[in-house]
Amino acid sequence: MSVSSTTRVLIMDAYPGKAITDEIAHLLKLKAKVTLNINKLKNTSFNCNLEGVNTVDFNLEDKDQVIQCIKHGNIGYTIIQLWTNILFDREIIETACSSKLINRLKLIAQPGVGTDHIDCEAATDNDVIVINTPGCNANAVAELIMGQMLALARNISYIDSQAHQGIWTNQVKDLPYFELSGKTLGIVGLGNTAMALIPKAQAFGMTIIGYSRSQKTVEGVKVTQDLHEVLKNSDIVSMHVPLTPETKNLIGSNELKIMKKGSLLINDSRGGVIDEDALASELKKPDRSISRAAVDTFANERSVFKTPLEGLSNVLLTSHLGGRTPESLEKSLVTVTECIVNFINNSLKFPVANKSVLKKYPE
Repeated sequence: MSVSSTTRVLIMDAYPGKAITDEIAHLLKLKAKVTLNINKLKNTSFNCNLEGVNTVDFNLEDKDQVIQCIKHGNIGYTIIQLWTNILFDREIIETACSSKLINRLKLIAQPGVGTDHIDCEAATDNDVIVINTPGCNANAVAELIMGQMLALARNISYIDSQAHQGIWTNQVKDLPYFELSGKTLGIVGLGNTAMALIPKAQAFGMTIIGYSRSQKTVEGVKVTQDLHEVLKNSDIVSMHVPLTPETKNLIGSNELKIMKKGSLLINDSRGGVIDEDALASELKKPDRSISRAAVDTFANERSVFKTPLEGLSNVLLTSHLGGRTPESLEKSLVTVTECIVNFINNSLKFPVANKSVLKKYPE
């Protein structure tokens, strides 16, 4: 693997704090040329006037502005670091890899685990490595899921809204609530976040059943390769799968119908793994199988946020904040900095999302 002597890095977005300042210091020490997009940072307390750093100001959600920044002056960037889940498609990648640019894109760095907003196939086609930081936000997401389970099980959101209207509610008709202790939690997908969630749920006295397509063994968990078994036998089902062609709409109308009567459904993994139209339709039925749901990730997010779940009183909606705690954001940034430093030093010691590209980078 060979990285050019002059490495140009574009940091498209960042969480304001010590970690981004430290990252920039590391990159400058390695003689990298750093450009920082201050579009979101300029309205925070973060000092955007860092010595030795070039700054730009463009809207991450405007594809044309992203492309114009990348090809400005025909200079280009060796490394582009993302942050939020902004679309980074084939057109953007091929623009960044154009032979017209002095510096051709070689690495896309994504703090966090999700990469479905990045066209990894296009990256591989253009010999670009995509790295992420799996596991860094696992505890943060697991803690949110515990909060959602408690909120749904006790129907806190509804009772809170009633109290704010001056209504004293002792019972919630047709919306049963229950304790977590003694209940069965079904986990669909046994990755890092699931592993962080399991001991927390067990501490509440819950029994765990997990779905995995692989022959995985997890202590204290009954693991099955039968998704329907999990759906039929769980009081609460929590989704923990990436968005892929195989997992898109993994939970649809048929799957919702077989879920346990009065059960709860949580999706904090990726938008698109649950068919939101089917979920909204099911939750509106008087004879529905599931009683309530919590959703943190959606098929359409940010400026194009729209979901058929809006306005339903038996759904708890949050805006993809599962992994967005100061602790997890700092950890993700520290980890991605280590990965970028390794790349600049011609080392492949980092997690790669598009592993097939590594054939083109013999170490």
